[in-house]
Amino acid sequence: MVRPPDPFDFSEYSRPQPGNSGVPDQGAGDFTRSSGGFGAPPPLSQQSPPGFGQPPAGFGQPPGRPAVDSFGTVGPSAPIQMRTAPTAWLTAAGAAAVIGLIVAVVALVALGSGPIAVIAWVLSGPVAIGLLAAFTYRDTQARASAFYSEPLWVPWATRVVLAVSCIAVLISAWNIADWIGRL
Repeated sequence: MVRPPDPFDFSEYSRPQPGNSGVPDQGAGDFTRSSGGFGAPPPLSQQSPPGFGQPPAGFGQPPGRPAVDSFGTVGPSAPIQMRTAPTAWLTAAGAAAVIGLIVAVVALVALGSGPIAVIAWVLSGPVAIGLLAAFTYRDTQARASAFYSEPLWVPWATRVVLAVSCIAVLISAWNIADWIGRL
């Protein structure tokens, strides 16, 4: 039975090892020789090495200019900034959800008004959830920075805002359905 060829055998592309009787192909696999084509660099023997501590031609700044690091800044690097959760967006989402809940309860208990329930639904639904989505987006951006510190209360506050928003949406939806049903 014949063995199939090894798919990881790249010996035909390598240089012959010492003691191997194979005759090397002239130029095959020899990447140290220049092809002499357009734009070929001069041989290493004709090139002069750059001075000690100086970058090769085409890199860095000419002599007499201030030193520039790899990122293009001159002198010491910028100070490191600690990023935190954007709590203003979370506070705005919580405020919209609480106001929507208050308006929904007032519309259900005191007034029995459908149009006010629609206002409560909009406040506690699209507005509060939209602000919570903006908070989540900006929080994710802050988490992607090198240094991020999240206060311990932020995940719990996020859950509370979401729960208050859902409760307010449910109360408003109940009131709207009752109002539409009585028309």
